[in-house]
Amino acid sequence: DWRIVYSTTTVESKAAAVEAGLGVSNLTRKSMRPAMRGLGELDGLPPPLSAEFGFFTPDETPNSAITALMRRLMTALNT
Repeated sequence: DWRIVYSTTTVESKAAAVEAGLGVSNLTRKSMRPAMRGLGELDGLPPPLSAEFGFFTPDETPNSAITALMRRLMTALNT
């Protein structure tokens, strides 16, 4: 049986909880620390769920700084 034992909004605190042995988590490979290892279906876990991200701005046409930030984030998420 699986249950939630820890909930957080930051990747750093999620990684710290995994390193402390509280359980497993859904981290990206980039977020994994050296002491961690990837788990998958061979370890008895279900296939990972997909995630969707959205960008919301107050203006229909965001300014150049927001556009640059969105492009940088999309590039980082696609690698």
